[in-house]
Amino acid sequence: MSWISVCKNVIMSNNKKNWIDPDPAIRISKTKSAPATERANEVNIIGDHGEVVATIYSSTDGNPILKCGAKVAIWTKHEARSA
Repeated sequence: MSWISVCKNVIMSNNKKNWIDPDPAIRISKTKSAPATERANEVNIIGDHGEVVATIYSSTDGNPILKCGAKVAIWTKHEARSA
């Protein structure tokens, strides 16, 4: 199991640097409070059979990914429902 989070402070820092050599805003760790095992701008979520079932994208140039202005978005191959 992995915990994935988006670091708002990294996005704000990238904004201040005008997205020149941006730091990765997506963080992966093994537990809620463990140190990050990986940082990236694109993360694949893998299903039980090894297939990619969703991908999390973070802007690398400061431009929004979605029309609403979001700089981070999740794309899934399956229907999404609220919990």
